[in-house]
Amino acid sequence: LLSPDTILGLVEKHRRETGSVTILSARRPDPFGHGRVITEGKNVLRIVEEADAGSEERGVNLINSGIYCIRTDLIRELLGDLDADNAQGEFYLTDVVEKAHKMGRPAVSMEVGDPEEILGVNTRVDLARAEALIRREKTRDLMLDGVTIQAPDSVVVDQTVRVGADTVIYPNNYLFGGTTIGAGCTIEPNCLIVDSVIEDGARVRCSSVIEESHLEKGCSIGPFAHLRPGAHIASRAKIGNFVEIKKSHIGEGSKVSHLTYIGDTDVGRDVNVGAGTITCNYDGKKKHKTVIGDGSFIGSNTELVAPVKIGRKALIGAGSTITKDVPDGYLAVGRSRQKNLIKLNE
Repeated sequence: LLSPDTILGLVEKHRRETGSVTILSARRPDPFGHGRVITEGKNVLRIVEEADAGSEERGVNLINSGIYCIRTDLIRELLGDLDADNAQGEFYLTDVVEKAHKMGRPAVSMEVGDPEEILGVNTRVDLARAEALIRREKTRDLMLDGVTIQAPDSVVVDQTVRVGADTVIYPNNYLFGGTTIGAGCTIEPNCLIVDSVIEDGARVRCSSVIEESHLEKGCSIGPFAHLRPGAHIASRAKIGNFVEIKKSHIGEGSKVSHLTYIGDTDVGRDVNVGAGTITCNYDGKKKHKTVIGDGSFIGSNTELVAPVKIGRKALIGAGSTITKDVPDGYLAVGRSRQKNLIKLNE
């Protein structure tokens, strides 16, 4: 919360006016719970903690931030004289201000322009308030840089996240870590994006989770998709609803549109993966790789038992369990033949 300009201003005032003790302070309409800064003219006489303050002192609205600029030799001298003669039986660092004044080395105060900069955090309520202020500052900066954020108070963006101009972020999104989002992207509501790269023009549809993944230009993710670490989605590719991708590359223009798990797989260009397809990558001991060649068509409800390779422009019949490699251009079917056994009574 504390800005560099405020710290530099405190140091400059200290060097210019006292060279002894300079206190960063603020005025609050309701100073309850804060130490009060008691002044006489421009000098600070003492700092009184809430528990030790009298009725007149509690009426003072100039509060202590706990941030000081003080000469090293002076603080070393004063620390040895501190005692715990107060309502809480504690050693108060704030007592050095009064002791310095009595030594003829009075302190001065610098009031911060925005009292929120010195917001104290003593409870989880205070912590939530401080986090909200930081989030608000981040979303404000993004909007000033050309990002559209709808309902910005509902969007959580880490300070380390970068977002390009003309991207639209809908409500209830969470962008964490080293995430980078390019220009002209759309992030629909209720998404979680962590440590991921999203290139220009990509669209993340509602309620998707993206972790440590890379989305190239113009691809579409979701709704309700889960990209786990190591997912790489090439340009113009589409990952649809209820699809999970883990440690896999999905080639340019390929489609994995419905109800599918792709793990440890290299999918080529312009591949269509039908609904209900599973890459069976784990044999109980090790993970194995699946390769699907360019232009292939994987029928719905297919199981690809790794390690297995599907050639270029191959066609896999719906409902197949594929355990052997399929050459380029072949139709493969791995299922039992349908039998209509008996006619049931009407």
